[in-house]
Amino acid sequence: MDPFSFKGRASRRDFWTIWIAMALLQALVVVLGGIVLSALREPVVGPEQRTLAAAIFSVAILIAFGWPLAAVGVRRSHDRNMSGGWFLIYVAFSVATSIWDASISLRGVPEDAPEVVGLGIAGVLQLILSVVFLVTFGFLKGTPGPNRYGNPPGVRSGYHSTLGRDDLDRP
Repeated sequence: MDPFSFKGRASRRDFWTIWIAMALLQALVVVLGGIVLSALREPVVGPEQRTLAAAIFSVAILIAFGWPLAAVGVRRSHDRNMSGGWFLIYVAFSVATSIWDASISLRGVPEDAPEVVGLGIAGVLQLILSVVFLVTFGFLKGTPGPNRYGNPPGVRSGYHSTLGRDDLDRP
């Protein structure tokens, strides 16, 4: 299991292992980063520099943790015999919604503005997509046997069994 590769297939076990590990690591890094950023008070740094540091920290977190999450999501799509593009559409929509939300916050847009209502609708759509994503990639079995993305995870070439892919995952 290569957490950084977009090629091949990933089992449900691989998917959940990487997502849970990344969530725990990200929580730890965010807490530690919050402690460091809260220590950066005036007169050491001004509010603009602190905001810039927080933005750089957020982008670094997104890249560091987003890559393995996107990779396993694409490979899980492959295990379901779907293009990884479907998972990346979900990621792009989530990132765009987050950027829109941050933009509204930074600009101080009033809560009753139409833009905020639009963001609320986008948030509901993101919730629906998240549930579909969770069920499709986290709970549904992969296609049994080889598919256009390769052999089931953990199986080398020459696989010709009637067993389902998840039957081979279990020790």
